[in-house]
Amino acid sequence: LDSFTSRLYDIMTKMQKEKNHKLIFKVETFPAKLRRNVVANLFEILEKNSIPEEILDIGPSNHSHILSIIQLGRPTMKKYDNGKSAQISSFLVGIAPVQETVPPVSSTSDSIDDDVCRAYYKLE
Repeated sequence: LDSFTSRLYDIMTKMQKEKNHKLIFKVETFPAKLRRNVVANLFEILEKNSIPEEILDIGPSNHSHILSIIQLGRPTMKKYDNGKSAQISSFLVGIAPVQETVPPVSSTSDSIDDDVCRAYYKLE
């Protein structure tokens, strides 16, 4: 997950330099339990690189962009010839300005069979 969040950080800082104004990212993940680790790792990288909140930040409100992360399947262990092993995971990642995102899906019917998860709309 560390190398994955390092790549996310690179993308986020590149976007901030191109836009040349403050960007605030809201992190949404599937599965939801992934969010805590991603946010913690991103905060650690921002602190380590001395990136001020006035330039780039992560927050659940007043965000300018949504960072959507979907983990595909379960992580697997890969063993290398040198005896080392690593946990391998596949992810789909999307970043969109808030103005271009779809609001949460809600249902007024009693049946949840027809509901589509929010991730579906982000992949369209």
